[in-house]
Amino acid sequence: MKALLVAINSKYIHSNLALRYLRANTEDLNYECVLKEFTINDRKENILEKIIMEKADLVAFSCYIWNLEYVEELANLIKLVKPSTEIVFGGPEVSYDSESFLRKVPGEYVIEGEGEETFREFIKCKIENKSVDRVKGLYIKTLNGIEYTGERHNISMDSVVFPYKEEEDLKNKIVYYEASRGCPFKCKYCLSSTLHGVRFHDIERVKKEIKFLVDKNVKLIKFVDRTFNCNHKFAMGIWEYILNLDTDATFHFEISADLLTKEELEILAKGKEGRIQFEVGVQTTNNEVLKNINRHVNFETIKEKVEELKNLKNIKQHLDLIAGLPGEDYNSFKNSFNDVYSIEPEEIQLGFLKLLKGSSMRLEAEKWRMVYSPYPPYEILSTKDISYE
Repeated sequence: MKALLVAINSKYIHSNLALRYLRANTEDLNYECVLKEFTINDRKENILEKIIMEKADLVAFSCYIWNLEYVEELANLIKLVKPSTEIVFGGPEVSYDSESFLRKVPGEYVIEGEGEETFREFIKCKIENKSVDRVKGLYIKTLNGIEYTGERHNISMDSVVFPYKEEEDLKNKIVYYEASRGCPFKCKYCLSSTLHGVRFHDIERVKKEIKFLVDKNVKLIKFVDRTFNCNHKFAMGIWEYILNLDTDATFHFEISADLLTKEELEILAKGKEGRIQFEVGVQTTNNEVLKNINRHVNFETIKEKVEELKNLKNIKQHLDLIAGLPGEDYNSFKNSFNDVYSIEPEEIQLGFLKLLKGSSMRLEAEKWRMVYSPYPPYEILSTKDISYE
């Protein structure tokens, strides 16, 4: 039994965390597991050749808004060349309309939501030539249609195996690391709002795994935690540890600036320049629009904390704005941009609202007279407040 895990990343320097979790969580099983990473800039014919040459019984794809159409085309090509190859899809882009997706693509399975335990049980069944119809969290294509095996509950973070291997060359990659899952907030445009609660790794385990990555000479470690500083004790413990490391690595965190405390700022002030960088989701400075998207923050508080961080002169800040939010017209967005620009952060990232599958915002599209592209990444085209023109 051989499984090939295929990642189609947006850039060469990126690495796929999800598939590494699947590989790590099944390392003790009696099967061959190969992970291959490509980019959306690679020729499909070249990727197809490399997939076919592996002679795998099963090919698994990790699906996101930036690669779904690419993955669908690859799946079609695989089935044309080698119809006996089973194909399984997973990831956020197929977890919210799994049944309709599986009906239209040439593949056999979709793993819904968190995949570690589902994939492990699935592989065990394949190794033992048993039916997979009792594996929770799975959609199966059968002669009678699509069968759903039932919801799988969120897994314990203690059961999640560290995804990186000793022999991996990570030197020229952006390495993604996860210390927690979930988010305490319920922003309507974000898929994290569909999860309940926040689950953390043990802090000593996190420190040990950070040290492993630092020893591998990784230059940029991006924490994928949705709001890293939602637990003050945990955040301070990790930041203090990182700031005392002998390394040139940079650590990237998504934070909620308004939650920063005096104690945290005092710890951060001790850091070497470039050691830590923060991504702060402002999205809009219009308080009414913030209410519309279920963000209970105040821009003046964010501004105060961002300026305090700026005064430390050792932390690079990247502030996010979203265009096309419900209730925001041209003037309101112009004010939001000017408000953020006036702080003079190192970077401002302007994105357009994406109505993601499974998000509350997508369900409210009609309410706000939103028109959005039906194709990934589902970007907003117009709202009742801003026309397409």
